[in-house]
Amino acid sequence: MCVEAEDVRKGLESIDKEIQRLREGRRLIERAWGHFKMMGKEDIADAVSSVARMVEKEMEKLERSRRVFEEELERKGR
Repeated sequence: MCVEAEDVRKGLESIDKEIQRLREGRRLIERAWGHFKMMGKEDIADAVSSVARMVEKEMEKLERSRRVFEEELERKGR
């Protein structure tokens, strides 16, 4: 495997790790949202919900980047 393909593979691994961290963060955010919702703290729950949307947008960007990296790795013949 050439150096360039190895760099692409490492980039893909890095993206995968970040996606995993964001998924775990989203799970924690969802738990916090449920907690505040049950306590009747609607203003806090709304703020937490906003953060969840930000995480979703970041995950969408990373998923698009992941597809680009995968296509590049395929093009380079893995």
